[in-house]
Amino acid sequence: MILVIDVGTSSMRSVIFDDNGMSLVTIKRAYDIEVIDKEKIEQDSDIVIDSVLSTLPEIGKWLKETNNKLDAISVTAQRASVIPVNKNCIPLRKAIMWQDTRANYVSERLKDKWQDLYQVSGLKPSPIFPIPKIIYLKEEESFIYDKAYKILGFHERVLYALTNRFVTDTSIASRWGLFDITKKEWSDELFDLCDIDINKFCDVVPVGSIVAETTEEICSLLDIEKSVPVITAGGDQQCATLGLGCVDNADVVSNCGTGAYVISISDKPIFDKDMRINCNISAMPDKWIIEGTVLGSGKVIDWTMREFFGGDIDEFQQACDNTPVGSNNVLFSPTFMGSGTPDWNAAAKGSIYNISLSNTKSDFARATLEGIAYEVNGCVNIISELMDADVESVNISGGLTNNRVYNQILCDMFDKPVVRVDDAESTALGAFVSAKVTLNQNLDYASVIKQYLREMNRKIYLPIKENHNLYKEFSNKRIQQSKIYNY
Repeated sequence: MILVIDVGTSSMRSVIFDDNGMSLVTIKRAYDIEVIDKEKIEQDSDIVIDSVLSTLPEIGKWLKETNNKLDAISVTAQRASVIPVNKNCIPLRKAIMWQDTRANYVSERLKDKWQDLYQVSGLKPSPIFPIPKIIYLKEEESFIYDKAYKILGFHERVLYALTNRFVTDTSIASRWGLFDITKKEWSDELFDLCDIDINKFCDVVPVGSIVAETTEEICSLLDIEKSVPVITAGGDQQCATLGLGCVDNADVVSNCGTGAYVISISDKPIFDKDMRINCNISAMPDKWIIEGTVLGSGKVIDWTMREFFGGDIDEFQQACDNTPVGSNNVLFSPTFMGSGTPDWNAAAKGSIYNISLSNTKSDFARATLEGIAYEVNGCVNIISELMDADVESVNISGGLTNNRVYNQILCDMFDKPVVRVDDAESTALGAFVSAKVTLNQNLDYASVIKQYLREMNRKIYLPIKENHNLYKEFSNKRIQQSKIYNY
């Protein structure tokens, strides 16, 4: 049995997988982010760690009742949040979340260094990424920066909680913007360029490595006599990519949760001269991902449900079902948290456009889905261009894909088949596959994940040409809309 710990932005789950890749037990904990103002978004990382640890006795109880043995723990987590800690891994402040854009001024100040940073790290230093956040800490909260023994993300905090080791892996490190993704090591050049202390960062091991064995405390929580290896499976989106079967060049997947991501796999780093997409180390040690990002998806849907439907998900779904393609001409821009691919404009604002007196709140429901799908489609087009390959189909996952209307909208905008596997939570499956391969060196990632996906039920959505043509007609209006989103 392999226990996967999957730590997301608004919830975490502990999932037990058997040797056949079937999830037998899932224990979930939800928690909140703290939206201080339009720029500042934080989270108490202690609450997240407590949530993780609180699931372990339940896992241990199940193992004992079913007479099953735990073989390993595999960890995956959200990326790009910043947590300064002391030598005992006690946080010195709340986590500055990946959505936080207070350091936009730092990003703008670094503008003449963007290409230098991007061509090594594969990341444009947008304020959602760590570099501007760390420089903000150094300048505005210098007492915390100076006192920090290490600067961690959630992945590193979880690994420390399980093993008492400060360590990260190549896939997570490649998300800090200070990592040479070609050499797969911290870049002295980039640390010097940003005047950041390299000693405040964790040692790096290859993604998929065994970090250490569980501590006595963790063994006690699990009620197991012998410690088990802890495997660092990589970032959540990298694991989701693996879990969706994206293992060959030009495979494309979209994972839609709090944010939406479109990812393809490559045998080498790919750098976009316009810096529209990011390139990181994948969950497979010898491959890279190229990634397009839509910052606002799940959280934007939450906003629409709350403000127009009183939080009633059934009413929201009914509105989506009953509204025609094109949402009666309403255009919705989901850039409530700034824009990601292709502009990376932290000042961007959301908008609802082209409204008439005949429109109703039901139109806003479907328009929200169409607005998110439009941004995702833009990411697919850019990735197809950079890979110089035609995308044949797109595999999708994440909580948003529980909405069948959204899935069909994606399919119609892509004008390509969309495949949704029944197990919509692909991140945990990817982390399981990582552990499976790590524990058995005779296996390879591609054959393992393809075997498991073959055994799962899937829903295939086929494009409707009439709908695709209608969405193409709306594209010029959306370009007009994008010109007003940063006012």
